[in-house]
Amino acid sequence: MSSLPAENSAFAAPSGLIDIGAGDYWDEARRPLASLLFLAPLLVGYEAAVISLSGTAGLRNGADAWMRGWLVGLGLQFPWVLPAIVSLTLLVWHWLKRDAAAFQVSTFLGMLGESLLFALVLILSGQALHSLMGEPIPTATIAQWRISPMQMRVISSVGAGLYEEFLFRLLLVPCLLAIALPVVRKATPAAVIAVAVSSIIFSAAHYLPADASAVSLVAYGEALESVWHQPTLWYGFLFRGLAGAAFGTLFVLRGFGVTVGSHAFYDVLVGFMASLTA
Repeated sequence: MSSLPAENSAFAAPSGLIDIGAGDYWDEARRPLASLLFLAPLLVGYEAAVISLSGTAGLRNGADAWMRGWLVGLGLQFPWVLPAIVSLTLLVWHWLKRDAAAFQVSTFLGMLGESLLFALVLILSGQALHSLMGEPIPTATIAQWRISPMQMRVISSVGAGLYEEFLFRLLLVPCLLAIALPVVRKATPAAVIAVAVSSIIFSAAHYLPADASAVSLVAYGEALESVWHQPTLWYGFLFRGLAGAAFGTLFVLRGFGVTVGSHAFYDVLVGFMASLTA
């Protein structure tokens, strides 16, 4: 089989999944090493907080709980294993891309600003969709405040931002892109397909039964069938799918770090707004 032209390969781009011709900050902020250094405080802070509050229920959920369950099944029950895998994944990606090792404080501040800006844009977009459809924002998108202090909400939101993006964007999107690229032979259409498919999977994951496997194609098929036969679930599925598409697009264009930051800020801000109106 002949190889793809370099300009059509998303993985040939020096700064991210797709090269948009950016340079300086815009290029550096998309690099795997920048993502790792930007997210290191979140990784360390989240894990330290959860370990110190190990008797508190509800902090680990969703993708975090799924992946830790898989690791426990492999005999890797230590809490540091999953964050180590996230860090190692980014380091390997950095090594494969042969990126420069530079990282500036201005890049960190820029990524922080971008994350907050995109989170606000996503909140406004969600409110616009809510007003247009006349439906409430799906409650599963806003993690329940099972613990009264607001700090617990922040911890849970950081965990969701980190590990949902790691599973559904950093791991899933490149796999789907690698499948689509040899078929369509152009980076942009392949990325659109990867983001669209990952968004459907991301949304369907919210409807998996509690005892279902998160890697079972049958379980996802049953979840989609369940949604199809219950019109009351259609809006929630659409909302989550669009959220997945937004985060997927951010991941492709702005990298993993900004995507995680945006997701975490989004969850925290939406939760804060919900607490004010409760």
